[in-house]
Amino acid sequence: MTSCTVNEQVVQNQISVNTNQTLATNQNTNVQNALTEIVKKEIDYLAHFKPQHREVLREWLKSKSYLRPAVEEVDSTYFENGKIISEEGLKFLRETVGENGHQFYSVADMNRDGKEDFAVLLFSSRKQDDVNYFALAIFNAPFKKGQQPSYFEENLRGISNSYIVFDKMIEKHLFLGKFESDFYCITYFPKGKTYYFEDCM
Repeated sequence: MTSCTVNEQVVQNQISVNTNQTLATNQNTNVQNALTEIVKKEIDYLAHFKPQHREVLREWLKSKSYLRPAVEEVDSTYFENGKIISEEGLKFLRETVGENGHQFYSVADMNRDGKEDFAVLLFSSRKQDDVNYFALAIFNAPFKKGQQPSYFEENLRGISNSYIVFDKMIEKHLFLGKFESDFYCITYFPKGKTYYFEDCM
């Protein structure tokens, strides 16, 4: 057997190994993606909302098919495929938003009229250059059929470690922030029937 023949056989063996590795990687990726989709299909994205809030949001989102409510099990940086991946991170999350709070949903009297309003972060299926976008909507009470948000903002970036809280970071105001980052540090103030924001940076 000549050296050329030996080298050719080595090359062929290497190609075979690389091909098998690529196939295995692709299969693992496909399995991971499939598991993620299964988890998403099993999630009721409106389950954690109060009944009135759920109906108002469900009706409004019919005109925003690219948006859905963000949920911790799917969208939070502390979960993967519906499972907690950081107990320490989850503890920090609960300390930030409250033991019974939610990373992407806040309920309070945000415009100081004595009625309970709500704010929600919404995952967007629109992507650009691998950037995940999300939106913020604030709904003022009293709620009625066909209601529009009192404040709506799109094209916010990076939902997984973003959160909203009321009366924690800033007294009696809604706050949008990011865990372990100062990319978002925004406080919302009521103004008439809507809101405006101030960046704390």
